[in-house]
Amino acid sequence: MGEKTRFLAVLLLLCGMAPVSAAAAAAEMPRDAKLYYESGALKGEFPYSNGQLEGTVKWYYESGALGALMNYRKNRLQGFSWTFYETGSPRRIVHLENNKPVGPAKFFSEDGHLIEVQNHIEGKPANRWKYGPDGCVDVCEEIGPEPSAADAAHGV
Repeated sequence: MGEKTRFLAVLLLLCGMAPVSAAAAAAEMPRDAKLYYESGALKGEFPYSNGQLEGTVKWYYESGALGALMNYRKNRLQGFSWTFYETGSPRRIVHLENNKPVGPAKFFSEDGHLIEVQNHIEGKPANRWKYGPDGCVDVCEEIGPEPSAADAAHGV
């Protein structure tokens, strides 16, 4: 090894940037990980593949009840995501593409009744329907961003 090469190798080593083999790099990539409460109860499970979240992430209440299921593909939220009350009843169901909500997101009361639906366009809430205890729509309203001055001038 030449003097310049040896100097560069020592410099990289000191900077923590020493070249590693592909096998060594793969061994350092995160694998399935778990997170715990101070009590020792499982808080979350995170599946990794090639250093990225890949699969269903699970969150738990300290009691052990399932709190959320979120699907990831290549480190991005993709597909349906569910959150739950500690009782096990669904709290929210939403479909995501590339970390953004798409279409309707449904919200439920703890006793399982549908209380709201929000429709998403381009990852942003556009309108919502709120439901009363009888299951009928009580409120239907737009909730999207205010139109720009240019949009307002054109009646958008």
